[in-house]
Amino acid sequence: EYCDISLPLTDPRNDPLLGAVRKGVDVYVFSYVVHENEASLRAPGASLESGLGGIFPELFRAISYSKQPSSSSALYSTALIFLDSTPRLWPAIEACARPYGFEAYIPETLRARCTPRTPLLLIAQGNSPPDARAVDDKASLRSAAELRRYASFLEASDRKRASASFRQNAKAL
Repeated sequence: EYCDISLPLTDPRNDPLLGAVRKGVDVYVFSYVVHENEASLRAPGASLESGLGGIFPELFRAISYSKQPSSSSALYSTALIFLDSTPRLWPAIEACARPYGFEAYIPETLRARCTPRTPLLLIAQGNSPPDARAVDDKASLRSAAELRRYASFLEASDRKRASASFRQNAKAL
């Protein structure tokens, strides 16, 4: 479904996606759109806990709500797959999804023709037994370590953006 990730899920331009969420989609794929829209999703220097704006807070909330026992999609897990040119925003996405019960997993690096890519997988569990988690403890620990490493990429990018903005403002004076 087409959507504008820089806008809230409830914006009329995102009605096709909102309709799909309400029907209980099992897999969402965000392919090479998050990094390109970083400026409209996250203010430079914002804490990880503040997560992201745009479509994501409402999307995570809506999917989480669909996993309530009274929902028709409550039995099934839902996966969100993020593919992008850099994993820099994965920690902010994970921080935004965590309050809604999503588990984050960094699958093994995908090998493309040129450079390896690191995807992010978020899983909202359905009403399955607690021992049927989609991500095992070893993978969870590895993913947490990777997310901490990517958070340092995000901090470095924020410093670079702030420095460039400062230089541009000084030049304008």
